[in-house]
Amino acid sequence: MGWDIVCANTSTVRERMNINRDWRYQIDDPHAGGTTLHYSQLKPYLLPCANDFIIFGKRYQRPEGNPGENIAYVKSGVISRMLFSGIL
Repeated sequence: MGWDIVCANTSTVRERMNINRDWRYQIDDPHAGGTTLHYSQLKPYLLPCANDFIIFGKRYQRPEGNPGENIAYVKSGVISRMLFSGIL
């Protein structure tokens, strides 16, 4: 049995990239948000995700509503509008 040996090109091409290019996030929290996106406020919404891993003890119930629902980029349809308007 023969082995086909494939030699890769040993000269690698380096590409220089700006790591700050094409970021799609907003720096800092929006002014309308206040502390609604802080961990202490989000914790009651996050804890129920761990219920599948809890064998003994307290299981967590998710609170009503959605965290940050009054913040512009959390509202439904905002991402769609941003995509179609060319922001994203």
